[in-house]
Amino acid sequence: MSSPLVKQELDAGQLMEVSKQISRNRDDYQPLTQVMHQPIVADIVTEKAHPEDSLDRAGRTIGFLEEARYQATNTDKGEALADASWDKAWRYHIVGGLVTPWSPAMDSVQRGVDLVTAKMLEDEQNRINAQATADHTLTYERRRTEIQSLADLWYQENKGWAEDPTPEGYSQGHGTYKQIEEAANDGNKKAEGVAGIQ
Repeated sequence: MSSPLVKQELDAGQLMEVSKQISRNRDDYQPLTQVMHQPIVADIVTEKAHPEDSLDRAGRTIGFLEEARYQATNTDKGEALADASWDKAWRYHIVGGLVTPWSPAMDSVQRGVDLVTAKMLEDEQNRINAQATADHTLTYERRRTEIQSLADLWYQENKGWAEDPTPEGYSQGHGTYKQIEEAANDGNKKAEGVAGIQ
């Protein structure tokens, strides 16, 4: 997850698929992120030769996991929308079949069936889209808090190195957050590339 290259010991596609499957369930996703924090924090604490690399790896890993969660919820949204359309088709035929034999005013009844089923589908689609938006917002908010905490920890562990004038861009108030945010965005892009998203 943290590697800037797609090719590595683990198959990146399989890693993405496993991450997506775990990310579909919030109860499973939380332990995954908690367990991932152990090697991330250990890397931050032990990487002394090139401290900037541990901040970069932390951001990339969080970005990769965030993108896996996003893709999982997006897939679920697409499947739910398809199911809603399928339900609409079945309800349309069932309601239409129940009503039309008893009604002499076929056109008005048919229009009524059309309106009812279209409204049902619209409401269901709105609900599904709202849920997906809430999931994506929660995932992003969680990432923001997570990478801010990791940046704070990194700065605490590498304050002397960061305040040296030579490595620019790692200040406490701004630089570390910018660096880890950019790394997380790179992790997002890597995950998109692994999944074949343009």
